[in-house]
Amino acid sequence: PSDIVLNSASIQQEFGMSLQQAEAAVVQIDQGLDYRLPLFRLMAKILVEYEKGQESLYYPWLNSVPRQFYNGVSMTKVCYSCLPPYAGWLTSNERIDYSHFAMALRQGYVPLSQDTIRNKEVVKWAYNVALTRFHEVWQPERAKLIAPMA
Repeated sequence: PSDIVLNSASIQQEFGMSLQQAEAAVVQIDQGLDYRLPLFRLMAKILVEYEKGQESLYYPWLNSVPRQFYNGVSMTKVCYSCLPPYAGWLTSNERIDYSHFAMALRQGYVPLSQDTIRNKEVVKWAYNVALTRFHEVWQPERAKLIAPMA
């Protein structure tokens, strides 16, 4: 059913002004990230649902996704240096995007508790879930979707 699909466009409507302020903070940090705002929306929604715990409609799905990821966001600078140059550049850019998203979240516009925002592992996990689970659609408008399947 479409009502359980996480849709970056509907998340934008759900959160309204608070998300717009957070997105403005993302773009202010790095103007090149405006095309990644749908990913930021998914990340924010995953964090909001994470905070709800068992009360969340998405709890079974969130509980089923991996807790650890092995991608650019999880790598260290030493890891990047071991990669071929282009792969190292791509993975380091992913980590930079994540850090800019996290900085925007810490500004407090998205309705999240400070405990969640300060928990780097949870924020990184939410980013990785959004990054590795989305499907992009272009019609009727550009959006990133996640169909939660537990």
